[in-house]
Amino acid sequence: MRKVKVETKWYDGNPDTLPVRSDESPFLVRITLFISQLINNRYQDEIEDIYFRRSGLLSEMFRQICTPPVVCRKGVVPEVSPVTSFSDESDFEVTNVQAATKRPRKVRLPPRIVLRPLASFRFLFYLALVYLGAVVLFGQSFTSASFYIGLFFTLVVTFKAFLAPADPKEIDLTLHATNLKLEGH
Repeated sequence: MRKVKVETKWYDGNPDTLPVRSDESPFLVRITLFISQLINNRYQDEIEDIYFRRSGLLSEMFRQICTPPVVCRKGVVPEVSPVTSFSDESDFEVTNVQAATKRPRKVRLPPRIVLRPLASFRFLFYLALVYLGAVVLFGQSFTSASFYIGLFFTLVVTFKAFLAPADPKEIDLTLHATNLKLEGH
């Protein structure tokens, strides 16, 4: 598999569907994007309800995990080489002519679950180090190491929810209050 080399100076399209970066696993990016879309499509109403309307510790913890709503452009095509292969079996082709014919427009993305950071090589490296340390240094099994990692993650999220609670009322999602500029607007 070859990595996608993206030569873009400014990408303000959907942040969840950025082209695969060189510090990410293309296979894992596809899988995490697919799982994120399944979760978001199935539970979008519940995600928005918890994010905007509920209060309490569990809602604050959910706001720490959930990606906040944003305003982005739809129809933005990054400048990539004329033919860039995402994998050996599929080709993705974008030309400057195609990019010029799409007229981007501003859209609101609701709060959502994004699992893409789990596909970065840095995350995978640290996760492997933690598992290796737990198994080799502390003699833990894979299952108990997973339990302790989950417990540590829960404690960190709880601590962040207490220290810096996210206030969904502070998020301005009006299409006029964004720094995105569209030609002619």
